[in-house]
Amino acid sequence: MQERDLEAGIQRLEQAPATATADPNRAMASCLGAVFGLIVVLVLIIVKSQEESEKMREEALHRTEQKVMKRSFYDHQSWISKSSYIIKETATTTEKQLEFQALILPGRIFCTFNMNVE
Repeated sequence: MQERDLEAGIQRLEQAPATATADPNRAMASCLGAVFGLIVVLVLIIVKSQEESEKMREEALHRTEQKVMKRSFYDHQSWISKSSYIIKETATTTEKQLEFQALILPGRIFCTFNMNVE
């Protein structure tokens, strides 16, 4: 009786459909799906880090612009007593150069503000 049960169990196992580990096509498809998912995640991480980097560059440039404008604003007091005065301020970040020029004459102020992208 035990031999019959054992033989019946063996026959059922032999007739059972192949699983994913036994079927090379299913295993390959599963592996390719995992690799594709990993590539998508890596691309998303790279894009996100580039966005953060660009945001940090913009913030640094904005701080530089504010620093130049504050410096030139505080220097206005010394310009008033002179008949004419020229100032040129340049601030450089990794990719952009910011330039502020002002010519002060009695009764007139001429300013230029340039941003050069390298």
